[in-house]
Amino acid sequence: MTLTTREFPFHGSCLQDLSSDATPIASPLKPILAIGSGKNENQTVVSKPSTVKAVLKKIKQSPKKVNLVAALVRGMRVEDALLQMQVTVKQATQTVYQWKDKFYQLLLSLHLYPTVEAFVGKEFFKKIISYHAKGKCVVKVKPECRLTVIVREMTTEEEMKMARLRVEKYHRLSKRESRLGYLTLLSRLIQFGTVEVSPRQKVKERTYLASLY
Repeated sequence: MTLTTREFPFHGSCLQDLSSDATPIASPLKPILAIGSGKNENQTVVSKPSTVKAVLKKIKQSPKKVNLVAALVRGMRVEDALLQMQVTVKQATQTVYQWKDKFYQLLLSLHLYPTVEAFVGKEFFKKIISYHAKGKCVVKVKPECRLTVIVREMTTEEEMKMARLRVEKYHRLSKRESRLGYLTLLSRLIQFGTVEVSPRQKVKERTYLASLY
């Protein structure tokens, strides 16, 4: 048995000579910018603030009840949210309070961290048959849900804006409390007959006091 060799024709276009000064070709993996889009290749990349995400799974509570507490802390800073959890009298509060242990070590590296998102998703709903007397039974549903909390680092502009809003809220509340204290004292004086006012003034004061509550 004899072996024969076959010569294949060599085309210079298949391989590139490294020594030759060939013009570089753009990589096909690089995205091509649209013409007239106004973007340059040397565009600076905007650094996004670092985020931390924690997920609590298999929470044996109704998603509606957990979502009520999650909506309460949504948008707050972590310190304010933890204080709010300690004073809120709800059973789902203890469940929402557990997310701080999930990523507490990661939060130490961030400067200021507000809770950007806090939402609840459904999981597997267990259906259990509860047997009663005389051959009767009832299907009980035990819901499960999951809680997702996303926290990101606060920028300097957002920190200044939040501080300004706090000052405005403090002045607004202090003005409201001073006005409420004055009206309460005035109503007491009117009640004991020390001060006499017209019936129209009484109606205006009652309307204002009702609007405060």
